[in-house]
Amino acid sequence: MNRTQLQNLTEATAQYVWAALEGIFACSGKTLPPIYYFLSPKSKGSLKGRSLFEIDLVHRQQVYGEGITLKSPPAAYVSTVGQALEEAAHLFAISYQPSTSKMIASRRSALTKQTELWAMILHEAFGSFSHCLLTPQTRPQLNIRPRALPKALDDAKIWEMAHLHGYYWGQKLAEEFRAERVSLSQLKRWFQSSWYSQKQKPSALEWLETL
Repeated sequence: MNRTQLQNLTEATAQYVWAALEGIFACSGKTLPPIYYFLSPKSKGSLKGRSLFEIDLVHRQQVYGEGITLKSPPAAYVSTVGQALEEAAHLFAISYQPSTSKMIASRRSALTKQTELWAMILHEAFGSFSHCLLTPQTRPQLNIRPRALPKALDDAKIWEMAHLHGYYWGQKLAEEFRAERVSLSQLKRWFQSSWYSQKQKPSALEWLETL
């Protein structure tokens, strides 16, 4: 396949995820933000107006063969079509998750590292949940519960811990939901609850940790 075809397949995959999540969470009225296959003709010029930090982040993920989602304005980049499953879910959360939309709209950038970690775990959990729910056989299962979160945090540790804990709890949530031990109403309440807290762990994360 050439990159134009891969771009089209990426968009089709993302639209499938978007429509499925709108159905599950009874959301409507918003359009899937742009999602780009790296180096496709459509991606040309897509980073214009972005900060140097965002540009560096996108290029770094491209080098590593990974995907990335940017929050404001929302857009995602993928190295493989399969990554569109998770990145589309991140775009969905950015667009529909109430506390995330509020945080982005308020342009608050001064989050504490602890708040950033908690919120990032929840976003990674949502991406992992969506991926596992919609394509349950495409990701290796993480069977070992992650250790407690460290107190000393830097950007690298936040990234590592958010993905480790988020992937685990997202897979766990998908398992519990498929087994009907988590109801649709519980899932919706979790999605609608606050994912950002400056002083204490969000109740949304505490609930995940009880599964």
